Amino acid sequence: MTSNDYRTIGVVTGSRADYGLLAKLIRLIHQDAHLTLKLFVTGSHLSRQHGYTIEEIEQDHIPIEQMIDLAIEGDQAKDIVRAIGMGCLAFADIFSQVSIDILLVLGDRYELLASVQAALIYQIPVAHIHGGELTQAVIDDAIRHSISKMSYWHFVCAEQYGKRLQCMGEAPDRIFNVGALSVDSVLETNFLDREQLSLLLRINWQPINFLITLHSETCHLEKLDAQIDSVLSALDYFPQVGLIFTQSNADSGYAKIQQKISVYVKARKNAWLFHSLGHLGYLSCVQQVDVIIGNSSSGVMEVPLLNKISVNIGDRQRGRFIPDSVIQTIFSRESIIAAINQGLTLSLSHQNLPVQLPFGKGKTAEKILKQLKEGILPKRLDKIFYEGA
Repeated sequence: MTSNDYRTIGVVTGSRADYGLLAKLIRLIHQDAHLTLKLFVTGSHLSRQHGYTIEEIEQDHIPIEQMIDLAIEGDQAKDIVRAIGMGCLAFADIFSQVSIDILLVLGDRYELLASVQAALIYQIPVAHIHGGELTQAVIDDAIRHSISKMSYWHFVCAEQYGKRLQCMGEAPDRIFNVGALSVDSVLETNFLDREQLSLLLRINWQPINFLITLHSETCHLEKLDAQIDSVLSALDYFPQVGLIFTQSNADSGYAKIQQKISVYVKARKNAWLFHSLGHLGYLSCVQQVDVIIGNSSSGVMEVPLLNKISVNIGDRQRGRFIPDSVIQTIFSRESIIAAINQGLTLSLSHQNLPVQLPFGKGKTAEKILKQLKEGILPKRLDKIFYEGA
Protein backbone atom coordinates (compact mmCIF):
# COMPACT_ATOMS: atom_id res chain seq x y z
CA MET A 1 0.00 0.00 0.00
CA THR A 2 1.47 3.36 -0.98
CA SER A 3 1.26 6.52 1.10
CA ASN A 4 -1.37 7.85 -1.30
CA ASP A 5 -3.72 4.91 -0.89
CA TYR A 6 -6.66 5.41 1.45
CA ARG A 7 -9.70 3.25 2.04
CA THR A 8 -12.99 3.70 3.81
CA ILE A 9 -14.08 0.64 5.78
CA GLY A 10 -17.72 0.31 6.75
CA VAL A 11 -18.32 -1.94 9.77
CA VAL A 12 -21.74 -3.18 10.83
CA THR A 13 -22.39 -4.29 14.40
CA GLY A 14 -25.81 -5.56 15.43
CA SER A 15 -25.35 -7.12 18.86
CA ARG A 16 -23.26 -7.24 22.03
CA ALA A 17 -21.76 -10.52 20.81
CA ASP A 18 -20.27 -9.34 17.52
CA TYR A 19 -19.13 -6.00 18.97
CA GLY A 20 -17.20 -7.75 21.74
CA LEU A 21 -15.25 -9.63 19.09
CA LEU A 22 -14.90 -6.70 16.68
CA ALA A 23 -13.91 -4.04 19.22
CA LYS A 24 -10.14 -4.39 18.82
CA LEU A 25 -10.33 -4.51 15.02
CA ILE A 26 -12.62 -1.47 14.98
CA ARG A 27 -10.08 0.44 17.10
CA LEU A 28 -7.24 -0.55 14.77
CA ILE A 29 -9.19 0.63 11.72
CA HIS A 30 -10.07 3.90 13.46
CA GLN A 31 -6.45 4.54 14.46
CA ASP A 32 -4.89 3.69 11.09
CA ALA A 33 -3.81 6.77 9.14
CA HIS A 34 -4.65 5.12 5.80
CA LEU A 35 -8.14 3.95 6.75
CA THR A 36 -11.37 5.76 7.53
CA LEU A 37 -13.89 4.01 9.75
CA LYS A 38 -17.62 4.22 9.14
CA LEU A 39 -19.35 2.36 11.97
CA PHE A 40 -23.00 1.41 11.54
CA VAL A 41 -24.80 0.37 14.73
CA THR A 42 -28.07 -1.53 14.48
CA GLY A 43 -30.00 -4.54 15.75
CA SER A 44 -30.31 -5.26 19.45
CA HIS A 45 -27.75 -2.54 20.29
CA LEU A 46 -30.64 -0.09 20.04
CA SER A 47 -33.21 -2.19 21.90
CA ARG A 48 -34.01 -1.34 25.52
CA GLN A 49 -35.25 -4.91 25.96
CA HIS A 50 -31.74 -6.16 25.16
CA GLY A 51 -29.80 -3.76 27.35
CA TYR A 52 -29.31 -0.83 24.92
CA THR A 53 -25.74 -1.96 24.40
CA ILE A 54 -24.87 0.97 22.14
CA GLU A 55 -23.77 2.55 25.41
CA GLU A 56 -20.85 0.09 25.51
CA ILE A 57 -19.70 1.39 22.11
CA GLU A 58 -20.07 5.00 23.25
CA GLN A 59 -17.99 4.25 26.36
CA ASP A 60 -15.20 3.06 24.05
CA HIS A 61 -15.24 6.52 22.35
CA ILE A 62 -15.64 4.99 18.90
CA PRO A 63 -17.29 7.41 16.44
CA ILE A 64 -20.61 6.12 15.12
CA GLU A 65 -21.45 6.99 11.53
CA GLN A 66 -25.13 6.03 11.73
CA MET A 67 -27.57 4.24 13.99
CA ILE A 68 -30.15 2.09 12.20
CA ASP A 69 -33.07 1.32 14.50
CA LEU A 70 -34.88 -1.79 13.30
CA ALA A 71 -37.59 -1.44 15.97
CA ILE A 72 -36.87 -4.90 17.40
CA GLU A 73 -39.76 -5.28 19.83
CA GLY A 74 -41.24 -8.68 18.97
CA ASP A 75 -39.84 -12.11 18.29
CA GLN A 76 -42.32 -13.51 15.80
CA ALA A 77 -41.47 -14.31 12.19
CA LYS A 78 -43.17 -11.16 10.92
CA ASP A 79 -41.12 -9.03 13.35
CA ILE A 80 -37.84 -10.50 12.09
CA VAL A 81 -38.83 -10.16 8.42
CA ARG A 82 -39.92 -6.56 8.96
CA ALA A 83 -36.61 -5.80 10.68
CA ILE A 84 -34.70 -7.21 7.69
CA GLY A 85 -36.83 -5.13 5.34
CA MET A 86 -36.26 -1.97 7.39
CA GLY A 87 -32.54 -2.72 7.35
CA CYS A 88 -32.49 -3.06 3.56
CA LEU A 89 -34.27 0.28 3.18
CA ALA A 90 -31.96 2.00 5.65
CA PHE A 91 -28.75 0.70 4.08
CA ALA A 92 -30.05 1.57 0.61
CA ASP A 93 -30.19 5.19 1.74
CA ILE A 94 -26.87 5.02 3.55
CA PHE A 95 -24.93 3.56 0.62
CA SER A 96 -26.38 6.21 -1.69
CA GLN A 97 -24.88 8.89 0.57
CA VAL A 98 -21.75 7.36 2.11
CA SER A 99 -18.86 6.15 -0.05
CA ILE A 100 -17.42 2.84 1.21
CA ASP A 101 -14.61 0.76 -0.25
CA ILE A 102 -15.21 -2.38 1.86
CA LEU A 103 -18.08 -3.44 4.12
CA LEU A 104 -16.96 -5.63 7.04
CA VAL A 105 -19.40 -7.92 8.87
CA LEU A 106 -19.03 -10.74 11.37
CA GLY A 107 -21.24 -13.78 11.80
CA ASP A 108 -24.78 -14.66 10.88
CA ARG A 109 -27.29 -12.23 12.37
CA TYR A 110 -30.29 -11.28 10.23
CA GLU A 111 -29.55 -7.55 10.50
CA LEU A 112 -26.22 -8.23 8.79
CA LEU A 113 -28.06 -9.96 5.97
CA ALA A 114 -29.86 -6.68 5.24
CA SER A 115 -26.63 -4.69 5.03
CA VAL A 116 -24.90 -7.25 2.81
CA GLN A 117 -27.83 -7.47 0.38
CA ALA A 118 -27.73 -3.71 -0.06
CA ALA A 119 -23.92 -3.73 -0.43
CA LEU A 120 -24.14 -6.36 -3.18
CA ILE A 121 -26.52 -4.24 -5.25
CA TYR A 122 -24.30 -1.20 -4.71
CA GLN A 123 -21.26 -3.30 -5.77
CA ILE A 124 -19.47 -2.76 -2.46
CA PRO A 125 -17.06 -5.64 -1.70
CA VAL A 126 -17.99 -7.41 1.53
CA ALA A 127 -15.44 -8.91 3.91
CA HIS A 128 -17.05 -11.63 6.04
CA ILE A 129 -15.66 -12.96 9.32
CA HIS A 130 -16.63 -16.43 10.61
CA GLY A 131 -17.96 -17.88 7.38
CA GLY A 132 -17.91 -21.59 6.60
CA GLU A 133 -19.18 -22.67 10.01
CA LEU A 134 -22.24 -24.75 10.81
CA THR A 135 -25.00 -24.32 13.39
CA GLN A 136 -27.57 -26.81 12.28
CA ALA A 137 -30.57 -26.16 14.52
CA VAL A 138 -30.99 -22.47 13.71
CA ILE A 139 -31.79 -20.33 10.68
CA ASP A 140 -28.45 -18.57 11.27
CA ASP A 141 -26.85 -21.38 9.25
CA ALA A 142 -28.64 -20.36 6.05
CA ILE A 143 -28.09 -16.68 6.77
CA ARG A 144 -24.34 -17.23 7.29
CA HIS A 145 -23.99 -19.14 4.02
CA SER A 146 -26.02 -16.49 2.19
CA ILE A 147 -23.73 -13.76 3.50
CA SER A 148 -20.72 -15.82 2.39
CA LYS A 149 -22.04 -16.11 -1.16
CA MET A 150 -22.49 -12.32 -1.29
CA SER A 151 -19.03 -11.67 0.15
CA TYR A 152 -15.74 -11.16 -1.67
CA TRP A 153 -13.20 -11.78 1.10
CA HIS A 154 -13.58 -14.43 3.77
CA PHE A 155 -11.78 -14.37 7.11
CA VAL A 156 -12.24 -17.83 8.63
CA CYS A 157 -11.09 -19.04 12.03
CA ALA A 158 -10.09 -22.61 11.10
CA GLU A 159 -8.86 -24.49 8.04
CA GLN A 160 -11.91 -26.76 7.87
CA TYR A 161 -14.20 -23.73 7.54
CA GLY A 162 -12.17 -22.38 4.64
CA LYS A 163 -12.46 -25.74 2.87
CA ARG A 164 -16.22 -25.65 3.35
CA LEU A 165 -16.35 -22.25 1.64
CA GLN A 166 -14.44 -23.72 -1.29
CA CYS A 167 -17.14 -26.39 -1.53
CA MET A 168 -19.60 -23.50 -1.81
CA GLY A 169 -17.72 -22.15 -4.83
CA GLU A 170 -15.55 -19.53 -3.11
CA ALA A 171 -12.03 -19.24 -4.54
CA PRO A 172 -9.09 -20.12 -2.23
CA ASP A 173 -7.27 -16.85 -2.99
CA ARG A 174 -10.15 -14.94 -1.39
CA ILE A 175 -10.22 -17.08 1.78
CA PHE A 176 -7.89 -16.21 4.66
CA ASN A 177 -7.47 -18.47 7.69
CA VAL A 178 -6.67 -15.78 10.27
CA GLY A 179 -7.87 -17.52 13.42
CA ALA A 180 -10.58 -16.27 15.74
CA LEU A 181 -10.93 -12.75 17.12
CA SER A 182 -12.02 -14.38 20.39
CA VAL A 183 -8.41 -15.52 20.87
CA ASP A 184 -7.30 -11.88 20.75
CA SER A 185 -9.92 -10.84 23.26
CA VAL A 186 -9.05 -13.59 25.73
CA LEU A 187 -5.29 -13.08 25.49
CA GLU A 188 -5.46 -9.30 25.76
CA THR A 189 -8.22 -8.73 28.34
CA ASN A 190 -7.46 -7.56 31.87
CA PHE A 191 -10.17 -9.48 33.69
CA LEU A 192 -12.14 -8.24 36.68
CA ASP A 193 -11.69 -10.19 39.89
CA ARG A 194 -14.55 -11.56 41.99
CA GLU A 195 -14.70 -8.50 44.27
CA GLN A 196 -14.85 -6.12 41.30
CA LEU A 197 -17.59 -8.20 39.71
CA SER A 198 -19.58 -8.16 42.98
CA LEU A 199 -19.50 -4.35 43.00
CA LEU A 200 -20.34 -4.11 39.30
CA LEU A 201 -23.12 -6.70 39.19
CA ARG A 202 -24.37 -6.56 42.80
CA ILE A 203 -24.42 -10.29 43.22
CA ASN A 204 -23.56 -12.47 46.18
CA TRP A 205 -21.17 -15.22 45.18
CA GLN A 206 -22.02 -18.68 46.42
CA PRO A 207 -19.53 -21.49 47.12
CA ILE A 208 -20.45 -22.86 43.67
CA ASN A 209 -21.67 -20.70 40.76
CA PHE A 210 -23.00 -21.29 37.25
CA LEU A 211 -23.17 -18.92 34.27
CA ILE A 212 -26.15 -19.69 32.00
CA THR A 213 -26.98 -18.41 28.51
CA LEU A 214 -29.85 -20.04 26.64
CA HIS A 215 -30.85 -19.23 23.07
CA SER A 216 -33.69 -20.61 20.99
CA GLU A 217 -33.22 -23.30 18.36
CA THR A 218 -35.03 -21.31 15.70
CA CYS A 219 -35.63 -24.35 13.48
CA HIS A 220 -37.39 -26.16 16.33
CA LEU A 221 -39.50 -23.50 18.05
CA GLU A 222 -42.26 -26.03 18.73
CA LYS A 223 -39.92 -27.59 21.32
CA LEU A 224 -38.98 -24.33 23.03
CA ASP A 225 -41.28 -24.57 26.07
CA ALA A 226 -40.07 -28.06 26.92
CA GLN A 227 -36.43 -27.09 26.32
CA ILE A 228 -36.56 -24.12 28.69
CA ASP A 229 -38.39 -26.12 31.34
CA SER A 230 -35.83 -28.94 31.17
CA VAL A 231 -32.98 -26.50 31.84
CA LEU A 232 -34.69 -24.68 34.70
CA SER A 233 -35.85 -27.95 36.25
CA ALA A 234 -32.29 -29.29 36.09
CA LEU A 235 -30.97 -26.17 37.82
CA ASP A 236 -33.43 -26.78 40.66
CA TYR A 237 -31.40 -29.88 41.45
CA PHE A 238 -28.64 -27.49 42.64
CA PRO A 239 -30.53 -25.27 45.15
CA GLN A 240 -27.44 -23.79 46.85
CA VAL A 241 -25.65 -22.77 43.66
CA GLY A 242 -25.39 -19.16 42.47
CA LEU A 243 -27.06 -18.78 39.07
CA ILE A 244 -26.02 -15.94 36.75
CA PHE A 245 -28.22 -15.73 33.66
CA THR A 246 -27.45 -13.59 30.60
CA GLN A 247 -30.19 -12.61 28.18
CA SER A 248 -30.71 -14.51 24.96
CA ASN A 249 -30.22 -13.13 21.46
CA ALA A 250 -32.99 -11.26 19.66
CA ASP A 251 -34.08 -14.40 17.81
CA SER A 252 -37.53 -15.84 17.32
CA GLY A 253 -38.58 -17.22 20.69
CA TYR A 254 -36.40 -15.00 22.87
CA ALA A 255 -39.39 -13.39 24.60
CA LYS A 256 -40.58 -16.74 25.93
CA ILE A 257 -37.10 -17.58 27.20
CA GLN A 258 -36.83 -14.24 28.97
CA GLN A 259 -40.29 -14.48 30.50
CA LYS A 260 -39.67 -17.93 31.96
CA ILE A 261 -36.20 -17.08 33.24
CA SER A 262 -37.41 -13.79 34.76
CA VAL A 263 -40.10 -15.60 36.74
CA TYR A 264 -37.56 -18.22 37.80
CA VAL A 265 -35.03 -15.62 38.98
CA LYS A 266 -37.55 -13.53 40.92
CA ALA A 267 -38.42 -16.57 43.03
CA ARG A 268 -34.79 -17.18 44.08
CA LYS A 269 -32.34 -15.15 46.14
CA ASN A 270 -29.33 -16.86 44.58
CA ALA A 271 -30.23 -16.12 40.93
CA TRP A 272 -29.67 -13.04 38.78
CA LEU A 273 -30.57 -12.10 35.18
CA PHE A 274 -28.64 -9.51 33.16
CA HIS A 275 -29.57 -7.93 29.83
CA SER A 276 -25.85 -7.73 29.06
CA LEU A 277 -22.72 -8.28 31.10
CA GLY A 278 -20.60 -6.55 28.48
CA HIS A 279 -17.63 -8.28 26.91
CA LEU A 280 -15.33 -7.68 29.89
CA GLY A 281 -17.99 -8.61 32.43
CA TYR A 282 -18.94 -11.79 30.61
CA LEU A 283 -15.40 -13.13 30.20
CA SER A 284 -14.59 -12.17 33.79
CA CYS A 285 -17.63 -14.12 34.99
CA VAL A 286 -16.51 -17.11 32.95
CA GLN A 287 -13.24 -17.02 34.87
CA GLN A 288 -14.99 -16.88 38.25
CA VAL A 289 -17.78 -19.46 37.91
CA ASP A 290 -17.45 -23.23 38.12
CA VAL A 291 -19.45 -24.34 35.07
CA ILE A 292 -20.85 -22.49 32.05
CA ILE A 293 -24.21 -23.85 30.87
CA GLY A 294 -26.39 -23.29 27.79
CA ASN A 295 -26.04 -23.29 24.02
CA SER A 296 -24.14 -20.10 23.17
CA SER A 297 -21.25 -20.13 20.70
CA SER A 298 -19.11 -18.66 23.47
CA GLY A 299 -19.40 -21.97 25.29
CA VAL A 300 -17.49 -23.76 22.53
CA MET A 301 -15.09 -20.94 21.60
CA GLU A 302 -14.24 -18.39 24.32
CA VAL A 303 -14.90 -20.62 27.35
CA PRO A 304 -12.40 -23.35 26.34
CA LEU A 305 -9.78 -20.65 25.73
CA LEU A 306 -10.11 -19.76 29.42
CA ASN A 307 -9.60 -23.43 30.35
CA LYS A 308 -13.09 -23.70 31.81
CA ILE A 309 -15.71 -26.42 31.56
CA SER A 310 -18.94 -25.79 29.68
CA VAL A 311 -22.10 -27.82 29.23
CA ASN A 312 -23.50 -27.43 25.72
CA ILE A 313 -27.19 -28.37 25.47
CA GLY A 314 -28.97 -29.37 22.29
CA ASP A 315 -28.15 -28.82 18.63
CA ARG A 316 -27.63 -25.07 18.29
CA GLN A 317 -23.84 -25.50 18.02
CA ARG A 318 -23.96 -28.81 16.16
CA GLY A 319 -21.54 -28.64 13.22
CA ARG A 320 -18.96 -26.46 14.94
CA PHE A 321 -15.63 -27.75 16.25
CA ILE A 322 -16.33 -28.93 19.81
CA PRO A 323 -13.31 -29.06 22.18
CA ASP A 324 -12.85 -31.84 24.73
CA SER A 325 -13.62 -29.42 27.57
CA VAL A 326 -17.21 -29.09 26.34
CA ILE A 327 -19.68 -31.63 27.72
CA GLN A 328 -22.50 -32.18 25.24
CA THR A 329 -25.98 -33.18 26.30
CA ILE A 330 -29.62 -33.08 25.19
CA PHE A 331 -32.63 -31.12 26.44
CA SER A 332 -33.56 -33.56 29.18
CA ARG A 333 -33.61 -32.79 32.91
CA GLU A 334 -31.75 -35.96 33.83
CA SER A 335 -29.18 -35.57 31.06
CA ILE A 336 -28.50 -31.94 31.94
CA ILE A 337 -28.06 -32.78 35.64
CA ALA A 338 -25.61 -35.56 34.75
CA ALA A 339 -23.63 -33.25 32.46
CA ILE A 340 -23.46 -30.50 35.10
CA ASN A 341 -22.30 -32.97 37.73
CA GLN A 342 -19.61 -34.18 35.33
CA GLY A 343 -18.56 -30.59 34.76
CA LEU A 344 -18.45 -29.90 38.50
CA THR A 345 -16.30 -32.95 39.10
CA LEU A 346 -13.76 -31.71 36.55
CA SER A 347 -13.94 -28.09 37.66
CA LEU A 348 -13.82 -28.54 41.43
CA SER A 349 -11.04 -31.11 41.22
CA HIS A 350 -9.06 -28.72 39.00
CA GLN A 351 -9.06 -31.22 36.15
CA ASN A 352 -9.90 -28.56 33.57
CA LEU A 353 -8.55 -29.71 30.25
CA PRO A 354 -5.72 -27.80 28.52
CA VAL A 355 -7.59 -27.56 25.24
CA GLN A 356 -5.93 -27.57 21.84
CA LEU A 357 -8.04 -25.38 19.57
CA PRO A 358 -7.70 -24.79 15.81
CA PHE A 359 -8.46 -21.07 16.13
CA GLY A 360 -4.96 -19.59 15.92
CA LYS A 361 -2.67 -18.02 18.51
CA GLY A 362 -3.84 -14.42 18.40
CA LYS A 363 -3.11 -11.29 16.34
CA THR A 364 -6.20 -12.07 14.29
CA ALA A 365 -7.28 -8.42 14.17
CA GLU A 366 -3.87 -7.39 12.81
CA LYS A 367 -4.06 -10.05 10.08
CA ILE A 368 -7.49 -8.85 8.99
CA LEU A 369 -6.35 -5.22 9.09
CA LYS A 370 -3.43 -5.98 6.79
CA GLN A 371 -5.71 -7.52 4.16
CA LEU A 372 -8.18 -4.65 4.44
CA LYS A 373 -5.33 -2.23 3.76
CA GLU A 374 -3.29 -4.11 1.19
CA GLY A 375 -5.61 -6.58 -0.54
CA ILE A 376 -6.42 -5.85 -4.17
CA LEU A 377 -10.03 -4.75 -4.48
CA PRO A 378 -12.09 -6.00 -7.43
CA LYS A 379 -13.19 -3.56 -10.10
CA ARG A 380 -16.52 -5.38 -10.24
CA LEU A 381 -18.09 -8.20 -8.25
CA ASP A 382 -18.42 -10.86 -10.92
CA LYS A 383 -17.07 -13.75 -8.90
CA ILE A 384 -16.37 -16.99 -10.72
CA PHE A 385 -17.73 -20.10 -9.06
CA TYR A 386 -14.76 -22.14 -7.85
CA GLU A 387 -15.04 -25.73 -9.10
CA GLY A 388 -12.08 -27.06 -7.14
CA ALA A 389 -8.64 -28.25 -8.24
